[in-house]
Amino acid sequence: MTQTTINRRRALAVVAAVPAAAALGSVPTLAGGELAALVKRYFEQVDVFNRVAVQDGRTDKQNDALARATYDKTLQRIIGAPARTSDDALAALEFLEREEMIETWAGDAEGLSESLVDAIRGYIEGRVA
Repeated sequence: MTQTTINRRRALAVVAAVPAAAALGSVPTLAGGELAALVKRYFEQVDVFNRVAVQDGRTDKQNDALARATYDKTLQRIIGAPARTSDDALAALEFLEREEMIETWAGDAEGLSESLVDAIRGYIEGRVA
């Protein structure tokens, strides 16, 4: 079955493809920032993929081709995109959270990752106490 989400192993494989991403060129800056627009596009494409991939009669080969043509291309463009705005930085945090790329801690440090992400988000949004 075709994998529909990006896990850590997949993300590391993508990081190895940075030179290919650089060859794609830059994305025009959209409202909210380039990175924010790319992250938004990525999650929209994944949502569409998840709906289409489960349709009767679709093969893994078809789903793999669809993934390569949509969210995989966007993922390549995310690599190296700078955070120029607070929207970009918040989108980067959202990506890490939604793709479960931030480790959670157990024991005495339980809740540490979530607390740090919340602190960063608060700073970016100007909610510093």
